Amino acid sequence: MSPSRFAATTLALLAAVAAATPHQVGAATTPAPSNPLATQQAIIEYLRDPGASGRQLLDAARQDGTAVSPFHELLLADAAARAGLYRTAAAWYADVRDRDLGPQFTSAAEFGLALSALARGGFDEARDHLAAAGAADTAQQPTADFGTTLLDAADGAAAGQGVAATSATDPALAEAASLVGAYARYWAGDMQGATNAFMAFAIAHPDSRYTDDALYASATAKRQAGHETEARDDLEALAGDGHARGRVSPRLLELDPRAVLREGMRRDRELPVRTVSRRLADLLDGDGVRLAQAALEDRSSGDDAADPAPRRKGHRRAAKPVSDQAANDLAAPPVASAPAPAPARGTQAAPSAAPAPRFPWATLAVLVLLALLGSYLLARRTQPRPSGRRR
Repeated sequence: MSPSRFAATTLALLAAVAAATPHQVGAATTPAPSNPLATQQAIIEYLRDPGASGRQLLDAARQDGTAVSPFHELLLADAAARAGLYRTAAAWYADVRDRDLGPQFTSAAEFGLALSALARGGFDEARDHLAAAGAADTAQQPTADFGTTLLDAADGAAAGQGVAATSATDPALAEAASLVGAYARYWAGDMQGATNAFMAFAIAHPDSRYTDDALYASATAKRQAGHETEARDDLEALAGDGHARGRVSPRLLELDPRAVLREGMRRDRELPVRTVSRRLADLLDGDGVRLAQAALEDRSSGDDAADPAPRRKGHRRAAKPVSDQAANDLAAPPVASAPAPAPARGTQAAPSAAPAPRFPWATLAVLVLLALLGSYLLARRTQPRPSGRRR
């Protein structure tokens, strides 16, 4: 879906879904008669194109009154999440979970609650819902383990390196498992290990949808490790001749874990309806080429705006955040000045002469002009006035 179309449909959903909660769908005083065929058609259209069919799905729920099927309710929660209304989506998911409709529906609702919490930045809450999803349906335990390991890696735990063994049974997760291990090294601060892991993934999976992300992450890890020239060469090879589309946040360029997952959740709102395992794997499927282009443009603009004085050359961003003044102090070598000649033995050093004041030529010119103007006006005033009589 194009960005303009997605924005238009999102605005339409904001007004429709924001006021709807699981207990308010059938709140109309005179509900319309139930139409199962219209409901089925609305569900089919939503599965085919969720970005353009959310309002139709909600209208069908209002026509059915309180008899909303759990599958329909899960889709309503998905529509609310696509509109950015994650708390409303969580209310729908919680309603399905509390209806106790069996392990599959309970697990699906818990996964929805986990993703809604993740979109709001609640990692601990998301972990709890992932654990509940795996406990409700043991068949979904590998997916829950993958999500939990991804969150642990984002928190800097190196345990994400062993996720491949638990995700081998799901094709959607198996490909992304080794990439999670590489990110775990990067987020734990092991830049050399992360570089090797990302490059190993790119070599082993040259046609993967994650290859561009692995190449960008490898270049970023090299730069963090101090290999500036090699990192820039890798970024230029990945970026090609194109230019980055739109603005990219500095935290995403640095592969901050929360920025990476937040960007993944933003993309999730624009993608079709998918299985939970595929949604979790898609969180790491970014646009490495765009990031490489944005990183090169950001560094080029920074070089153009930098002070050309020699003390600014060779400045490199420190691995740990420091203040602007401290960064300048670290980057600027002391400026050597020519030594002053030593005074002769037995003589006292003369005090340094104060700089000679400059003559105020501009002030003098203004005073002269004012004096001339005053003389002219005074001369005109003292001239005799001509007689007003006519002969």
